[in-house]
Amino acid sequence: AGWAREFNWRLDLITVCSPLTKKILRDAGVKRPIAITGNGVEHLEAVKAEPAEIFLGTPGRFRFLHVSSGLPRKGVDVLLQAFARAFRNDDPVTLVIKTTPDEANMAPEILARLRGSRPDFPEVVLIDADLPAGQLAWIYEQCDALALTPRAEGFGLPIAEAALRGLPCVTSDFGGQRCLVDETTAFLVPGRFDHARTHLSIPDSLWFEPDVEALAETLRRVAALP
Repeated sequence: AGWAREFNWRLDLITVCSPLTKKILRDAGVKRPIAITGNGVEHLEAVKAEPAEIFLGTPGRFRFLHVSSGLPRKGVDVLLQAFARAFRNDDPVTLVIKTTPDEANMAPEILARLRGSRPDFPEVVLIDADLPAGQLAWIYEQCDALALTPRAEGFGLPIAEAALRGLPCVTSDFGGQRCLVDETTAFLVPGRFDHARTHLSIPDSLWFEPDVEALAETLRRVAALP
C-alpha cells in the first residue's frame, strides 16, 4: 500500500511489459496512467548465430534450455527438482541452464546440492556467464525446447526469443508470459499460489509455485515427442 501511495503521488506515467503487471498495479491501488509496451525481440531476430566453444552436453541428446537470472522468482530450483525426478544420467536428455553471475543467482548452489544427493543425477550444463547475442542465438539453435517455469514473470522474453528460433516452450500457467502463449502454443504447467519469499520481504505478497510432479511429467512428455 505504501508503494502504491508513492506511485500515485510521484509518478506521471508507468510503463509495463504485460497486461498482468498492469492488473497487479491496479489491484494494489495504483491510479496513475499505465501503458503496456511489451518487449521488443528484434535484437535477436536480426542476430546471426555465432558458434561458440561451449560444452552443451553429450551430443545427440534432447536438450532443454533454461535462460534466466537464476533469481528465486525464476524457479530454477523447481526446474532442477523436476528434471531430477523425470530423468537419470543414462537418459538421452540434457538440461542447459544459461544464467549470469550474480550473488542472488541460486542455480549453482541448487545444482551442486542436488548433484551431491544422487549418483545418477541427470546431465545438466550450467553456463554462468555473460555472452554476446550471437552466441546466445547459437545456443538457442542447438537446443530442442525451452523450459522457463517462473514463480513470477513480467513478460518472459526468453520465450519470445526461443519462438523466433523455432523452439517449443514449457512454462508456468501464470505470469506475464501468458500474454505470449496459451495452451495451444506452449506446454503449460499448473501450480498454486503461495507466499512470496523474496528480498523485498512483503508479508502479503504472493507468487505462483509450479507443481514439481506435473513439471516432471511435462518434461518427460516433451522429450519423447518426435
